[in-house]
Amino acid sequence: MVVVFLLPIYKLTSLIVNERLTKTKDVARSMGIKESSYWLSWFLYYLIGMTFVTVIMAFLLAYYVYKFTEPGCLFAVIWLYGLSLFGYVAFI
Repeated sequence: MVVVFLLPIYKLTSLIVNERLTKTKDVARSMGIKESSYWLSWFLYYLIGMTFVTVIMAFLLAYYVYKFTEPGCLFAVIWLYGLSLFGYVAFI
């Protein structure tokens, strides 16, 4: 389960670091964007991609590996784990 989220975490981290290197955030801040809007945009970007991956992974795990587990419960656990990883990336 951890391996599935490695690529999105790597991509998100590299995009945030690249944005800091090119000082895009500073330019956006000088044009009037708020800090909350900046992080909300990154969160929504990650949330959409992570939700898509989580739906596929929960479906495959529920019907092929964990046959007696409710798919909604499995989805919730994996989705919340993915959300916690966003907090980890934002902290780094």
